[in-house]
Amino acid sequence: ALLEKEKKEAEEKAASSQKEQEQEKPVKKEKLSNKEIETIFKDSVFVGDSLTEGIEVYQFLSKSNVVYHRGMSVPQMGDLSDTIVGLNPKQVFLWFGMNDLIYFSGDADKFAEAYAEQIKALQKKLPDATIYVNSILPIRENAIKKKSVFKYYEDYNGALEDMCQKMG
Repeated sequence: ALLEKEKKEAEEKAASSQKEQEQEKPVKKEKLSNKEIETIFKDSVFVGDSLTEGIEVYQFLSKSNVVYHRGMSVPQMGDLSDTIVGLNPKQVFLWFGMNDLIYFSGDADKFAEAYAEQIKALQKKLPDATIYVNSILPIRENAIKKKSVFKYYEDYNGALEDMCQKMG
């Protein structure tokens, strides 16, 4: 009886271990079609610089969902305000920072202050819209060697996170 009990416990342990291993396997996700992406973001606007431009250029979304200006920094975001408001989005995705690393000379606090001002102005014009702030993408070491100010991108992302926490 003792051997049977030990055998049963070993089988249960093996089955439990197998379930854990199955749960750890990455789930393969299917790629969304352009039509599905358009449906998901039909009431959204992506706003930013040339990185944002890629959303339209690579045909993820149409011009009615993407508002950008190459080389734009956060302080100039207001220049796009009328266009953004005219699209009457329910969600606004902001994607700034690469140009701001240079514009603000690595001063993450000034960057976050300017960003907060632009967001407040946008909230006044679109009070029902949800605003999302995207972080700055990681920058490769070879780019940092060319422009040392790029090394501050993590500081900028930290300042963005703090700003978003404060602003809700």
